[in-house]
Amino acid sequence: MPPPPEKNYDSTEECLKDIQEWALNHHYAIVTESSYYVNAASEPEKKEACVISPCDKSGDYWPHHSIVANHPDTPKEPCPATSKNGNKSRKNACPLKIVLSQDVAISKWFTIVKKPNHNHGPSDDPSAHLVHRKFTAAQAAEIKKLNMAGVMPLKIKNSLMKDHKNVVCAPHKAIHNLIYKKRKENLPLVPQSTV
Repeated sequence: MPPPPEKNYDSTEECLKDIQEWALNHHYAIVTESSYYVNAASEPEKKEACVISPCDKSGDYWPHHSIVANHPDTPKEPCPATSKNGNKSRKNACPLKIVLSQDVAISKWFTIVKKPNHNHGPSDDPSAHLVHRKFTAAQAAEIKKLNMAGVMPLKIKNSLMKDHKNVVCAPHKAIHNLIYKKRKENLPLVPQSTV
């Protein structure tokens, strides 16, 4: 797979959006690992920002529990890192790394591909990546509006899929979750009675 093209951008948001669209079209996803400031070479009093964006499958699985030696509940053989449905961790130490760097002299952001290759194949479906399941602000507002009008979540998803500008990769359950979250936010706080 070819690495993303190295380009100049006016803002970080524009740069990240363009890289994420490139990754979506190639069945991959890019996440933000870290961001930091460094002193500018041309103007030391100003700070240049850097953002490191690897593949979403970079890194290694970290178990959520530690194995205690000589404890009766500790199994003799360590269990493989699996989830409820038997899938292994999404992490597989993918080396792809893209650095977004700001040049304060010309007020532009540019991409530098540090490590261009993945160590895994593309995913079958964009919804396999959590980053692509997110709704845009416009989509979230549309979901809220249609839900308030009494439209069922399946029809809401069909309505969102008709809009060809923004691709909807979220599963049907994500619409239910967003509706639940919005309802929970709008509930008034009821004081608890003292007994």
